[in-house]
Formats: sequence, C-alpha cells, structure tokens
Amino acid sequence: MKLAFLSLFVLFSIHSICEGMESTAIKNFKPLLDAEWRKMESKMEVQPKRPPGVFWDYVISPPFPSIWPPDKNSCLYYYAYAAGHDLRGGLADGVHVTAPWGRVEVEIGRRTSLEFKPLASRIKTIGIQGVRLISKDELAIYEGKESAETYLGTLTTLPDENEKGVIELKKYYCTWCNHNGVIVEEIRQHHKQFFRWLGCE
Repeated sequence: MKLAFLSLFVLFSIHSICEGMESTAIKNFKPLLDAEWRKMESKMEVQPKRPPGVFWDYVISPPFPSIWPPDKNSCLYYYAYAAGHDLRGGLADGVHVTAPWGRVEVEIGRRTSLEFKPLASRIKTIGIQGVRLISKDELAIYEGKESAETYLGTLTTLPDENEKGVIELKKYYCTWCNHNGVIVEEIRQHHKQFFRWLGCE
C-alpha cells in the first residue's frame, strides 16, 4: 500500500507540473473544455464500464498541425482525452487512458479564433500508460513548452532543420511522445506527415 501511495504522489505531482505549464492558448479555451468535460464525464460508465475506484480527469495534448508541411491556412489541433488514476492502489505505476473525445481547433495566427469539435459520443478507454519520474533534463524540456508550441503556431512554411526553434520543438514533442505512447498512437494516425518529420525514436 505504501508503494501505491508513493506512485500516486508521483502521478499527481507530474500532473501538477503539467498544469502549471499550461500555455496561454490552453488557458484561453480551458473554460470551454471544462464545460464539455462535464457533459462527457457522465458517460464514462457507458463503454467500457468505468473501473471502480478510479479518479478521472481530462488532459489536453500539445497542439498538432492540421496539415504538414504547414501553410497559411493551417490550424492547430489540441486533443482532449481522459486519464484515470487508480485510488485503490491496484494500479500503482500507470494510469488508464481514453481515446480523444474532442479537440479544439485554433487558426494559425488567430489564437482567439477557435472551435470545439466532438470526436466521440461516449468515453472509451484504450489502454494503460506506464509512468515514471521525469529527469531534470526532461523537466527543463517541459519548461520550454510555451516557447515550442508558440513557435509551431508561427509556421506557414516548412522551416529550416537547423533553426534553434526547430531543434527545441522536436526535443519537446519527442519527449512528450515518449511519456505518452498510448494516446500518441491515437493522434499519430491523423498527423502522419508531422510525426514523420519529427523523427522521434
């Protein structure tokens, strides 16, 4: 039981770190997603059955470009999915993860122009994401979240691979993908060219 509580502390600590690093764009539309989540949360028991003793909250992915290479008509897609923390201690080193249930579409260069698109009528779990402590180097990369996401939002053509912004962007996205492999497999199918360009190992 002691190990379970320690692992849950780690899980919630990481969640708190990520919440503290919310980008300005996410803060702008979070009230919208809060309202949509309240609607979806009531459907958690429909399919599949909600595991008992699991605390659920929604998570917002980094933005992904609607097309790649980007152009002036590109949008950024932020995916909303859910993560479930097992409060009973039965799952001490992982979280339940659902498929994306919605996404916010933001026009490039117009952060106040956004649209919510439902992606599911009910919540569906897709697997368990293992978790671990993040290193100091990884924490430093996550601290560059705002800069990397803002840089992506400025691109209207394929950037030079040697640009500092590109290097930092790839480092951030690949680190996030490494920690979130379950949901990444769901998102990847809609952004194959972008993931190929990232070249994450």
